[in-house]
Amino acid sequence: MTRHYFKHIILALVGTTALQCTPPKTYQINGNALGYDDGTAFYLFALDQDNQSIAVDTLVVQNGLFSGQYPYSDTSALSYIKIDDQGRNVVFFIENQDLTITVDRDDPSVTQLKGGKINTAYYDYLNQSARFAAEKEALNQAIKTANTQQDDLLARELAKDLNAIGVQEKQYLVTFMDTNFNSLFGLMLLSEMYGDKDLNPAEVSDYIAALGPKFKNHPIANDLRAQLAAVGKNQIGSVAAKFEGPTPQGTTLSLDQAMGQYTLIDFWASWCRPCRAENPNVVRAYNKFHERGLNIISVSLDREGQKDRWTKAIADDQMDWYHVSNLQFWQEPIAREYGVRSIPQTFLIDAEGRIIDKNLRGAALEARLEQLMPAP
Repeated sequence: MTRHYFKHIILALVGTTALQCTPPKTYQINGNALGYDDGTAFYLFALDQDNQSIAVDTLVVQNGLFSGQYPYSDTSALSYIKIDDQGRNVVFFIENQDLTITVDRDDPSVTQLKGGKINTAYYDYLNQSARFAAEKEALNQAIKTANTQQDDLLARELAKDLNAIGVQEKQYLVTFMDTNFNSLFGLMLLSEMYGDKDLNPAEVSDYIAALGPKFKNHPIANDLRAQLAAVGKNQIGSVAAKFEGPTPQGTTLSLDQAMGQYTLIDFWASWCRPCRAENPNVVRAYNKFHERGLNIISVSLDREGQKDRWTKAIADDQMDWYHVSNLQFWQEPIAREYGVRSIPQTFLIDAEGRIIDKNLRGAALEARLEQLMPAP
């Protein structure tokens, strides 16, 4: 799976119920296992409602082939075949159509899957994305070499080429979405593109409004609607949503309890490198403006079971202010209430709780605070 777009999936694998005296409809998986010994086992998994893997079947290689037969599903669902313990999987969408899969033990690039409109689109997307990535990597390396050789003219020309590829990639994504948005993969990609800011809220709303009956109320679509609603509620000029959460000490702290004359609501995580890089700027601002009336409450998107990492990062980065977290990663309820889909992200509110600025970083944060709280 690529990047992070499967982290918002809520799927159910549903089998059809056979009517009495009527054989169930089935689809077939046929595989070519190049270079694999007889008896090699591949494992078929589906994802449950909590995005957890459920074992469905074991596919055993015989004479370089493997196969399985499965009942039709009433809903689109995501499955995968685990090829080995090194993270090599063949991902596919159940479309109630026969699939042909080819894997090569010695050359992962040979992996192929044929069967179904959405599966075809998915693998076309992966291949095109890989081409864009390779082209950008080659140009970045060439720009680095040109800069090392102090060839400014060449570096500028290469930068133009790099920008042109970025434009091509954006256009490809938009065209792909226009063709494939009304599908499970389309919804997954829509969620990813919104999170990566490749699409703005209005564009996402348009896609959701155009969904057909099968996907209009899919959990991913409903999640996106909730996220868009949260963003709409937390614009500059709006009253910040009230919240409370567990502190590192195990007590409960509310936003009201943490507020000062001005309050920075800071979304971050110990695992987030850009967040950790920005923390020294936030610390400097806090040390300079706390006595003038600035408070900070940081909301961490750390994971369940990783409280120690959260508290260690607070200590290491000298974040001597208020902290809360439910340790639910991207499902952090406070982050979802604020429509947070990337971090670091901040909201600056006044004493009445009204949002007066967003996403101030570095020198911009300090300059805005100096404007609001000038030295006496």
